[in-house]
Amino acid sequence: MLEVEETRGEGVYGPETMCVAVARMGHDDEKICACTLAEMCGVDMGGPLHSLVLVGNTMDVEKAMLAMYAAKPEDFYPDREAPSQMLDG
Repeated sequence: MLEVEETRGEGVYGPETMCVAVARMGHDDEKICACTLAEMCGVDMGGPLHSLVLVGNTMDVEKAMLAMYAAKPEDFYPDREAPSQMLDG
């Protein structure tokens, strides 16, 4: 998404845009993680299925929920060895 925004230059979102990723909702190993798009590039969400929500303006109760699911150090790939997020060709 960051590469698309960089290419298009529409100013819709950027590296500091808050987002929430959800994987395997409803399963025993579901994962929910909130952080910036730049940080999300290094988060290991595990296997599919995934959804990504870009967060707009928030109220206090929404900010509290985002804080509950904020990315923790153990959510990230070790030593920043995340798979490439770049599009091919």
